[in-house]
Amino acid sequence: MTSHLTPTAIEGYLAGALAGAHRAEVAIHLLECQVCRQQLDANPRFASKAATLRRAIEDGDEHPEFEALAAFVDGTLDQVARGRVNRHVAECETCAEDVADLSRLRIEVTRPEREVVTREPIRLDRAKRPAEGRTIRDHWPSLLAAAAAIVVVAGAVAWWRTQAPGNVASPSTAAVAPTPSRPERFAINDGATRISVGVDGSISGLDRLASADAAAVADTLRRGRLTIADNLAALRPRASQLMGASSSAAAFSLVRPVGTAVESQAPEFAWTSAPDATGYRVSVFDTSLNRVAESGLVTATRWTPSTPLARNRVYVWQVRAETAGGPVLAPGPERPEARFRLLDSDTAAMIRDARQRAGDSHLARAVIAARAGLVDDAANELQTLLDANPRSQLIESLQKQLRSLGPAQ
Repeated sequence: MTSHLTPTAIEGYLAGALAGAHRAEVAIHLLECQVCRQQLDANPRFASKAATLRRAIEDGDEHPEFEALAAFVDGTLDQVARGRVNRHVAECETCAEDVADLSRLRIEVTRPEREVVTREPIRLDRAKRPAEGRTIRDHWPSLLAAAAAIVVVAGAVAWWRTQAPGNVASPSTAAVAPTPSRPERFAINDGATRISVGVDGSISGLDRLASADAAAVADTLRRGRLTIADNLAALRPRASQLMGASSSAAAFSLVRPVGTAVESQAPEFAWTSAPDATGYRVSVFDTSLNRVAESGLVTATRWTPSTPLARNRVYVWQVRAETAGGPVLAPGPERPEARFRLLDSDTAAMIRDARQRAGDSHLARAVIAARAGLVDDAANELQTLLDANPRSQLIESLQKQLRSLGPAQ
């Protein structure tokens, strides 16, 4: 398709009235033609559907974010927000399970030494109470005391901005307070080291880390949550929902990098195979949809550009599968754009230095990656950590937090 789309073709595309092959052809043209994309944006049907989607989001039809569920368990939401989450959890089995997991983790972390650990799921029935009439809120003073100790450490949230490269300080005694004979609440095998958290909130096994790194890890251990870069929302747009889901969407999709920051200027692009595909063409665009890299025809389901991408920019990418029935595009028309952000030079250098300091500590490396928005890297480190600590509720909860960041692919 070399000429521009007609208004009739755009109207048919928005109405979902085009046949599969024709729809894919129109979708590919729209992604490659800025003039036709402007026609699409100006179409009243498009504006109406976009407004409907925005109202659905504002009315709370989407699942609550992980942080909202965590605040719900912590009891820190205001009355209106808590009521909204409470109603959603009552009807959504997935979010109810998340709340149960978070509640179980909170009780495990704050349980006094004399209590017996139970693996039974926590029931969400508000009319019932935990054993001995105690509620989760009864444990909050000890949790808040632990959080106060973290605040004393200071600088953990923006730790690499205050850490000069190569500056390895002695461990902070506020964050790391090993007690040789103290009872343990839980422990994690992390590389060659065993990290343990005592019933008094003290942590041992972080002494090999720099003070800021140790503080960041201690923060994660005590809160049971990662601190994740707050600029990922723009990299994880919601699906347009302009048409019904394509039958090929599940079979052919992008794997990485999607909805994450990236350190390497020559990242590996990976995707799943498309049925009957004879080859694939990868295209990378800037946010103005100017093509900055392309693969040519490849037969593998991964590709690495030969020319480095420019740093400190957001990119959009797609894969076009060549099949006997015509081209198939991933992401499809019903899926959100696949975006990623390349770190700036200073942040990339700080990350490399921090990883070197962390050594074989997969927990520290996961914390470092999450704070930089390197979601894929953090997930890989957590999986390695889980392999060494099967059925660890803490690690599984951290993995769930990453998976719940929002729409990607």
